[in-house]
Amino acid sequence: APGEPITVSAKIRYSASPSLATLTPLGDWAQLTFNESQRPISPGQAIVFYQGKEVLGGGIIETNAPASHYEMISAVKTR
Repeated sequence: APGEPITVSAKIRYSASPSLATLTPLGDWAQLTFNESQRPISPGQAIVFYQGKEVLGGGIIETNAPASHYEMISAVKTR
């Protein structure tokens, strides 16, 4: 895994289109910040990260930012 932030497409819901985001690796965790606001995000949801059609990885959303900033997921346990 890269050690610095990268631009990815991220998909939270099966039926949702991938959205651009910045993925910042933090050891076994990652911080993800979407470029645009998303529907409310809840801990326990799965997320997948892509670059083009390649799957980079994914994880389970552990925490989310305050409601006023729900374009940011503050912690994702990566797999």
